[in-house]
Amino acid sequence: MGVKIIKKPIKKKPIKKSISKNLIKTTHNKKRLILAMEQSYGIVTQACNIVGLSRKTYYTYYETDEAFAKEIDAIENLALDFVEGQLHKNIKEGKEVSTLFYLKCKGKKRGYIEKQHIEHSGEIDSKIIYTKEDAFNEIESMQQEIKNNKKKAIGNPKANKVKK
Repeated sequence: MGVKIIKKPIKKKPIKKSISKNLIKTTHNKKRLILAMEQSYGIVTQACNIVGLSRKTYYTYYETDEAFAKEIDAIENLALDFVEGQLHKNIKEGKEVSTLFYLKCKGKKRGYIEKQHIEHSGEIDSKIIYTKEDAFNEIESMQQEIKNNKKKAIGNPKANKVKK
């Protein structure tokens, strides 16, 4: 009698449905976040509230998905363009605050600044006029003077009397 080999059919393992469902859900959430970011002019908290996701989830997507990050960066640039347009509109309408803000940001080369940045490239001469040793000697001298005054006060009964 020979040995009989029984072959069992090989079952193909199905792809875990939970992984593919998570991937679909993540992709869907990213698309929703991108749309929400457009609606909120790039304000992350507002976009997350619209979609119902946490800021932590948003930043995880942003840090781990380069394509998502590029889309978000493009939206932030559009938001900046929008705000700059509003600024120019306000300037045309004669709003001083907008004009001053623009000049402080863009007119620095022409002197429209609040602070001056002064650079010094020469040398600065400095002299130490009080060394550590001088300071310690001064402290010891003061401590000795305090001790002497206490001894005098103890030896002098008039010094102990309180004046009325």
